[in-house]
Amino acid sequence: MPGSAVATRRKSNVVYEGDIMYLAIDGDDGNVHSDGFVDEGLTVLGNANNLHGEGCLFKILPKLSYEAHKALRHATVVPGSEKHVLLTQQVKVEVEANASIVARIGTGAGQPVSLQAHGSSKSWFTFIPRYRHRVIGQPLTFQETVCLVRSKNHALYVHLSRSVNGHGEVNVHHKATDMKLVSYHSSRRATTTTTGLRFGKLYRLYHVEGKAFVALSANPSSEQAMTKPPYLRCIVPDSAYVDDVNMTVKSMFVLERSSNPLEGGDLVEFASPIRFRHLVTGRYLAVANEPPANETEVNVEHMQDKQRVLRLHSTTRQNAGTAFYLTPSGGDSQTVYRIETQAHGGVKYRLHNPNRPKPNRSGKATASGHVVATTDLSDQDVFHLVEVAEADVHDTHLLLSVTTHLRHHFNLQDALDRGNSVSFESMKIPLTALRLLLAFFGGQSAASIKPASTSNSTDHHHTQRQDKARQVKLIDTLFAMLRVVPANHLDMSQIAVNPRRRVIHRLHQLINTVLEHLLRENLANKHYITTRPVVSPTSPSSSATTYLDEIMHAIGSETGAKRVYCRAFENNVDLLERRVNMRLVAASFRRLQDKGVRAMGMLPFLATICSCHGRTIPANQELIARALYSIDPDVPFARYNLVVEVASCAATDRCFITNSMKSMALTIPQCMESHGIDWKPPGHEMAEQGA
Repeated sequence: MPGSAVATRRKSNVVYEGDIMYLAIDGDDGNVHSDGFVDEGLTVLGNANNLHGEGCLFKILPKLSYEAHKALRHATVVPGSEKHVLLTQQVKVEVEANASIVARIGTGAGQPVSLQAHGSSKSWFTFIPRYRHRVIGQPLTFQETVCLVRSKNHALYVHLSRSVNGHGEVNVHHKATDMKLVSYHSSRRATTTTTGLRFGKLYRLYHVEGKAFVALSANPSSEQAMTKPPYLRCIVPDSAYVDDVNMTVKSMFVLERSSNPLEGGDLVEFASPIRFRHLVTGRYLAVANEPPANETEVNVEHMQDKQRVLRLHSTTRQNAGTAFYLTPSGGDSQTVYRIETQAHGGVKYRLHNPNRPKPNRSGKATASGHVVATTDLSDQDVFHLVEVAEADVHDTHLLLSVTTHLRHHFNLQDALDRGNSVSFESMKIPLTALRLLLAFFGGQSAASIKPASTSNSTDHHHTQRQDKARQVKLIDTLFAMLRVVPANHLDMSQIAVNPRRRVIHRLHQLINTVLEHLLRENLANKHYITTRPVVSPTSPSSSATTYLDEIMHAIGSETGAKRVYCRAFENNVDLLERRVNMRLVAASFRRLQDKGVRAMGMLPFLATICSCHGRTIPANQELIARALYSIDPDVPFARYNLVVEVASCAATDRCFITNSMKSMALTIPQCMESHGIDWKPPGHEMAEQGA
């Protein structure tokens, strides 16, 4: 807990308010870890599994007071009365006191943290000494063994429990666990001149002359990451480099110390080596000890004689090729840096833009370019380190957390192989992650899950968040989850009524709702699922089947696949012009004939492909009209039975269709058949299918 006196001079190695640190388990190779997004629990993560300390940083803050707020909220007083005015004044004083505490911590004037015998109302947890040679009231130092006790109950300690599978869970227990405080970043005021850069912060490397950001592939496969070297991603034409349209996840790098990546703080000396760690993949930007494999990656005509060129790559190892040095260079209005390395024989290499574009296979507005390291120390190869905004950091960490949890905790295939039941409890983490995504993209409560609204007035378009989801491979992860059921030849209609597997149907509903939000008015995501081929885990080569084809095959499963398919075509000029033909329209009507009322969502799809941005498409309208009235030979029965079978009934009119009327509709044909009359009323197939 904080001491009572304000320190005028900060003591070395003493813990102060505002310090950022690790909680290391004494005698155990691990730190207290928390995801903070999907999983709110505390665990212990070994250093071997977390080399960068992700999710292990804690900040020491004094507890703020909210007693006046609670008293006003629970008081039964008349607004404007004397008691209400008094409580309101107390709340105002409390707000000002809390604001002064926050301001004091922000300026680096925090009080020292001392050892206490008992807790108080000013602290959540109290540090108590582990060994008797420490005296109560002495300042707490880093690397000291302490215990954490609850301030409201001195008999409960922060405790590490060991589970059967070897994972550690941090909880509150009557037995204490010894811990050490390991410093990451001090909150003290800077006493020396700094460079303005801070370790642990996220930056984007912007090449000033090339107008491009250094980027890395976000593919989770290590083999594909090794084959895709770093590249320069050009900014969108007629835009500033700081515009949101140029802020991609693939260009985010964490600035780390080369000597110790688990230590934060300010970059004081440029002579100190640094590393750039890619946030999405965790791989380091590195210089390989070999020239580029393709000579077209280097502009040889503009290279001087006897200049050597090395290619860039990414690696998970902290070797000499990952160590870089920043050399400041004067800019017009900002500081720019030359990024250099001396990893190979002491020769200085500088990151260089060879002005060679990569093949543009995806049809982007601008092609990406190559980036290499060369001994040609050109003054044009300077970079501006653009700090990532806090909101951008939060959104990226949330999407990375959700994607990681969905990949590692969706063990459906293992349960199916063993023949075990799949309960809601076993799928708790994937369900929580999907609900979090719905609240993230849809702006709604995670507890209230409803299909995305088709009204433009209620849409919440988060284009930047949608693009980030594609860049972190969240869309690929969701389709991989959907692929498990058809790969095992399971019937979704049977799964929906099976108590042992009903949660699978719920998972598919949530996944399709998330996909619907991701496709809403986002042409880049629509183009992605339309052209992205399905890659089998057993076969590295891609097939001709795309993600959009997989959605088409899932229509009729009552999981929302029809809405996703409709959303992909909505106002998508490319699909409406190239993919809509009689084959697609006939397939839609056949889906109606096969699935009956369960495929009624194909009717809104047929209405969607008739227009684009409010303008009609006569060619598509003619195709549907020919199929609807059975003019085309590919759909010979649509006019006579399909339209009647799937005709929707308003919810307000269903009360007039009594059970006796349904029974009569099913009984009369049987009586007439006994007299040799083969007649059935319109809609009998829908009634027989349980509609």
